[in-house]
Amino acid sequence: MNTITVKAVTNKKDFKEFLYFPYKLFKDDKKWVPSLIMDEKTTFNKKKNPALEFCDFKIFLAYKGTEVVGRVVGMINHKSNEIWKEKRIRFGWLDFINEEAVCQKLLEAVENWGRSEGMTEIVGPMGFTDMDKEGMLVEGFEEDCTMATYYNPSYYPQIIEKLSYKKEVDWIQYRIKANQEVPEKILRINNLIKEKYNLKIVEGLSAKQIAKRYGHKLFDTLNEAFSHLFGYVPLNEKQAQFYIDMYFPFLDKRLLCLIVDENDDIAAFGVSMPSLTEALRKSKGKLFPFGWYHLLKAIRNFENIDLYFNGVHPKWQNKGIHSIYYAEMNKQYINIGSKTAIANPQLETNLAARIWEKYEESNIAMRRRAYIKEIPEDTREKVLVTGASGFIGSTLIDQLLEEGKYNVYAGIRSTSSRKYLTDSRISFFDLSFSNAEKLKQNLDLHKFKCIFHLAGLTKAKRSEDFDRVNYEFTKNLVDAIDVNVTKLIFLSSFAAHGPGDENTFVKAKVSDTNNPNTAYGVSKLKAEEYINENFKGKYVILRPTGVYGPRETDYFVFFQTIDNHLEPYLGFVPQHLTFVYSKDLVDLCIKAFESEVSGKTYFVSDGNMYLDSEYARISKEVLKTWTIKIKFPLCIVRFISSFLDSFGKLIGKQFTLNKDKYSILSARNWDCDIEDLKKDLNYIPQYDLRKGVEESIKWYKNEKWL
Repeated sequence: MNTITVKAVTNKKDFKEFLYFPYKLFKDDKKWVPSLIMDEKTTFNKKKNPALEFCDFKIFLAYKGTEVVGRVVGMINHKSNEIWKEKRIRFGWLDFINEEAVCQKLLEAVENWGRSEGMTEIVGPMGFTDMDKEGMLVEGFEEDCTMATYYNPSYYPQIIEKLSYKKEVDWIQYRIKANQEVPEKILRINNLIKEKYNLKIVEGLSAKQIAKRYGHKLFDTLNEAFSHLFGYVPLNEKQAQFYIDMYFPFLDKRLLCLIVDENDDIAAFGVSMPSLTEALRKSKGKLFPFGWYHLLKAIRNFENIDLYFNGVHPKWQNKGIHSIYYAEMNKQYINIGSKTAIANPQLETNLAARIWEKYEESNIAMRRRAYIKEIPEDTREKVLVTGASGFIGSTLIDQLLEEGKYNVYAGIRSTSSRKYLTDSRISFFDLSFSNAEKLKQNLDLHKFKCIFHLAGLTKAKRSEDFDRVNYEFTKNLVDAIDVNVTKLIFLSSFAAHGPGDENTFVKAKVSDTNNPNTAYGVSKLKAEEYINENFKGKYVILRPTGVYGPRETDYFVFFQTIDNHLEPYLGFVPQHLTFVYSKDLVDLCIKAFESEVSGKTYFVSDGNMYLDSEYARISKEVLKTWTIKIKFPLCIVRFISSFLDSFGKLIGKQFTLNKDKYSILSARNWDCDIEDLKKDLNYIPQYDLRKGVEESIKWYKNEKWL
């Protein structure tokens, strides 16, 4: 059985999977009503949907193997939480195959994100605003849903209730006979009400004129009328204009009833449209190539009507005004030949909605429900990985998640890539290394049991950038850590020591005098020294040698070169090289955290020394290719490195080969002693170079890098 995994959507390909998953799920379900794909895209577009100015969201997909089996959106409406004094995260767009475990994993993903953001409850299905779809269908599965409502099969509520979700509110939808005559008595009473309060029905204007004159006024009245209803958040000017632009061009003025007072302000309103249910099914949610035809035809068919929303301004409530627009709409329905109307979801506690029960042949057709659940506190210890978007950081996070013992936070900047950080169990921590005060405040809030400090620069346009990021940022982090709570695992580098003796080729030891030969190495050594001299808590410093593995890009260039039948050598004296596979390194990071060892520095490798020719031979054998050997004199490599370094500064680009890299490549002895590491931390590498290269190349090929 394939394990169910949930990942956050971070790219266009996955977003498309999210949009089209219901098409696969409901392909044989005749009751499903697809949404317009273009509207869905707009809803999640931060440049177009003004609600996203005060709402955060994450989209998640559930996978069984590589197959998508579910989707959900988590939303935090900050304005709603502020108005209603709640700490709620919403879920919506929830769809899943008929398996409890899939629904559970999806909702857990939303819960986990909500918990990391300080939320205490989860509620849904809901949207960003009340203009979005909300409520899970719990009764009326035999009915046709409207364009403005969710469709779901009957197993949805059965499963969600097994997961300890409870009813928060219900919305009900009435079916009304649209062509019933309005009793003469009600018409007389309505005329008396209009005369008494000097009210009139807006007539004689085009839809465009109505939108210009009354569009914003309608939403002002809607805000006032709905302000007390469950979870309602008033629409601002930008949102009102957004919906005016979206819907008013398609409104038929005969299906729009506006009642205005003597100041030309809207006292009450009713908005309805022809049913688009069948047209959406025929168009499959697309305007092209022929979807527009089905929708255009439906807009001109008035047999079935959807009542979108209606309301009365609070100062005009309890004066019988709602009867005026209901009667007026009734007359219009008779005139245009309508037979049936379906009301949009209305809260069952909203007594005004009960007016439909006074009409003949009206009944509750559907019932929808918002579910709620408390978000349980995560009692696991928190750990933070800085540099989480890098290949070592993301690999460490994968391993921590697999072990499942810790609440894992990925420390990244807002501009950092999240390509390999899609697992829904990851919480995110905004790193502000340059702001020491803010960094300390944020760390104090979380009380991390361990910080794996992996963030750093390995390439830079200017040498001072190494110092700023690798030393100064580390200094700020060290100063901000609560030493009574947090253990620090600092990932330094062999470069902090510098290459070993090139006359004797003995293994470098931590106790040797450090002599870094690169700006990168100097910056790492300065960071080490600051930790050793100033950090009063528990810490371990790791100096890995050449780290390679899936997602790594520098050693990948060498594999790519070999795959292209070239076998380059720099200089004529063999290099003594050491390596460590990324999985061995991250396992060691966790072991260093969980051990009692503190205040120690260790070299990290797989325990073997490899000549550069052996490295090439293994790579060539794993790739099953032939090569032409080319040896480059170091003087030429130095010239090329200097040129690329200068050219990179000129165009603002960092090349893999630069002055710092040349210093590393030109050194002949990168062998190191790891006996202390084996003894103190019981370090037993699981990967020698061949095994690691095999696994790396397999990954590169699977990902189409090779």
